[in-house]
Amino acid sequence: MKSDRTVFSVVSTLLLTFALAGAQEPASASSTRLGTSGAEKDTSETEKLPVYQMDELVVTANRYERAAFEVPYAVSVFSEQKLQSSGAFTISGLLNRVSGVDISDAGPFRTRPNVRGLSGSRILVLVDGQRLNDTRENTFSGAELSLVSPGLVQQVEILRGSNSVLFGSNAMGGVVNILTKKPPLPAGQWKLSGDFSSRYSTNDEQRFGRLGLNLVNHRWRLKGGAEFRRANHYHAPGSGLFEWGRQIANSNLKRAVGLDFIGDYQLAEKHSLSLSAQSSLNSGIGFPETPNPTFPVGIFFPYHDRSKVSLTYEGKQLTSKLAGFKASVYGQKNKKELRTDITLPGVPFPGATLYDTTHTYTNVLTVGTNLQQILSLAGNQTLTYGLDYYREMIDGFTREFSHIPFINSHKVKQSAAVPENHMDALGLYAQNDIRPAQPLSFKLGTRFDWYRQAAEKTEGYNDVRTGQPLDPKTDVLTSFSGSVGAQYEVVKGIRVGSNVGSGFRVPNLVEKFFSGTQDQQIITPNLDLEAEKNVSVDAGVKFRFLRFSGSVTAFLNQLRDYIELRATGDSVTVSGRRQAVWSYENVSKVRFQGIEGEFETQLPKGFSSFLNASYQSGDNLSAHRAIYVAPAKIVVGLGWKGPRGRFETELSNRYVFGQNRVDPDPSALLQLPTPSFNIVSFRTGYSWRVWTLTASVNNLTNQTYREPLNAASPFNPILEPGRNFIIGLSTRF
Repeated sequence: MKSDRTVFSVVSTLLLTFALAGAQEPASASSTRLGTSGAEKDTSETEKLPVYQMDELVVTANRYERAAFEVPYAVSVFSEQKLQSSGAFTISGLLNRVSGVDISDAGPFRTRPNVRGLSGSRILVLVDGQRLNDTRENTFSGAELSLVSPGLVQQVEILRGSNSVLFGSNAMGGVVNILTKKPPLPAGQWKLSGDFSSRYSTNDEQRFGRLGLNLVNHRWRLKGGAEFRRANHYHAPGSGLFEWGRQIANSNLKRAVGLDFIGDYQLAEKHSLSLSAQSSLNSGIGFPETPNPTFPVGIFFPYHDRSKVSLTYEGKQLTSKLAGFKASVYGQKNKKELRTDITLPGVPFPGATLYDTTHTYTNVLTVGTNLQQILSLAGNQTLTYGLDYYREMIDGFTREFSHIPFINSHKVKQSAAVPENHMDALGLYAQNDIRPAQPLSFKLGTRFDWYRQAAEKTEGYNDVRTGQPLDPKTDVLTSFSGSVGAQYEVVKGIRVGSNVGSGFRVPNLVEKFFSGTQDQQIITPNLDLEAEKNVSVDAGVKFRFLRFSGSVTAFLNQLRDYIELRATGDSVTVSGRRQAVWSYENVSKVRFQGIEGEFETQLPKGFSSFLNASYQSGDNLSAHRAIYVAPAKIVVGLGWKGPRGRFETELSNRYVFGQNRVDPDPSALLQLPTPSFNIVSFRTGYSWRVWTLTASVNNLTNQTYREPLNAASPFNPILEPGRNFIIGLSTRF
């Protein structure tokens, strides 16, 4: 506990010192920003200044555009320009720089976000406001961000904290909303334009290329794109400047191909119709450092594909009261093959070796619709309300190949990977943004959700304990969510705010129905699992001045009926070995709390700097034990941009503290203490006419380290890449 207080004091002091230093700027210097939205700045004063996060227009917090400074939530924003200049190959490549956000897993494809101590299916990922999550993913994995290419991205918004009132299940820890870009709508005749971008990294010889074409006139916007990416196995830190360390096994990506199209038609001045199609085809995906001495299972994804089609109508400023109406229908298919290879010496008798390969095929088809209306009401009120509905249909099967010497040469067994399953989800929501006076605003929101989850009796899908098929099971769940938020502008450029929201998460298919082997553990179904519920409280202050912008937020998130994988105390014999039985269970109450801050400032002579810091802790209140969460971290950077904006450079440093708060209970998943580490990165870029050249070095000092959420695992503590040089070239024509 003493170390917790020390880390909390260090992070809090840094945040407050940085904030108070920036707040000393005279209020008169900020007046050019404060009377306008993020899109309407006085260019005579701000044209040479960066666009701060507080200035960015975000849609995730309200489901309509509003400056980040004007919402009582902690929101971080990545623009298209930030993604491109960083050299990141995937959206997750920048997440570990964000306060309160960390990553788990590793490799060129499998990294996932962790927000405020929660991860996997407790984080909701959206693409243009529509779900990427599905109930087939287990608790720990969640939606795969790499299924969406950075080449499609206009903006990535990360809302930290519960937001079930607007988006339903899964949004307990936060929401990541990926907004795809559209070409501008010119006033004249047909115009053809395009863009090309490419990147290469030395450590894993990763290659990326993308070509996009736009054809537009005053009514039509047609945009298409294609891209390709591949990566070899990456290397751990070596001893010399260009000397790579050992190769990390199974860390490659054979091929990733992306195709996309969007067609917009302007029906009239206030009406538009949009057709969008996206396809991501990925093959040869390895899971780094498997197998290893403590985890004799090689994990490999021969393919993981996603395809989506959506049709959207949108009307804006239709009447004096009807500010907007939006209706969309969409279909999404997510299919993958998971291959696991197990080699067990001495099984079933000394001198023999058991070889077992399992292929699990999964198809998830989702169809849905979203309806939303925005009303401008008397008394400076903006009412947003609507309906979300989707049906998720899941099928798949497992094929197992085993070879036991001297007993049988080959054995093939096919069974269902999951029971035949579908889920219907309906949500009705409303949120009112009330501004009774210029410095004061309130947000009041409510949502009703109805879920129907049905699992059929499926041939070949048996309870591992009894060997008998599972009985059919249909559950109906209803839930009410609510939120209350307030924000007050104390003086020009400083706003204090708070938000209280309730949320929930429906148990997914794996937690409730899975029966079989997962990560060397025998998992049995728990048909009586309840939905997780939470209450989240945020309180903080936001700053926005001419040369300084930032926020400090404290949060408390308390969950009940929290779902964890626990040992049941039973055991079964599988493949000649007696193994313990585990099951997903509700463990009553847990709590996550912490403080985080993000700051940006413009210094003289073209210099700029940023500081992001966060600390969080987790506790199982029922068992009086610690829950492992990513430790405190501080990310600081110094940048410079030339007078004409052609040349820019940035040096950044990410320091991650050690984490010793672990749960020693053997009935829970074992977690190990993790050490501290410090990562230095450098990037630079030069723009000339339509060309932009970028270069960066990640892990400049060649530090040997593991991300905390990977290092805590005793089975697969994945080593991160050593020094990595990345070069990129892009152009527009």
